[in-house]
Amino acid sequence: MNNPILVLAGCIELYKSKNKEYQNTKDKFENFTKGAELNQCTREQALWGYVTKQIVSLASIIKSGKNREKIGEKARDIIVYMAILEAMQGVNDD
Repeated sequence: MNNPILVLAGCIELYKSKNKEYQNTKDKFENFTKGAELNQCTREQALWGYVTKQIVSLASIIKSGKNREKIGEKARDIIVYMAILEAMQGVNDD
């Protein structure tokens, strides 16, 4: 997928499918709210933990040259996490 528009469209589809899997309440950030509660931190901090895992994995793939077929998947995951982070701005951590 070498067209940025197609990459972003893929990110939207990824978000929709993951949202169906993880959101079971009206809280659109439910997965991060639960992660924050478990780790006694904010939703943003929970998200940062999740995205850090993806960044570390992507860096390892790039450095080692192994599993290069996973680069797109990791990149899309990171893009989706950053979009969620942006969406969290201005929403209270209730």
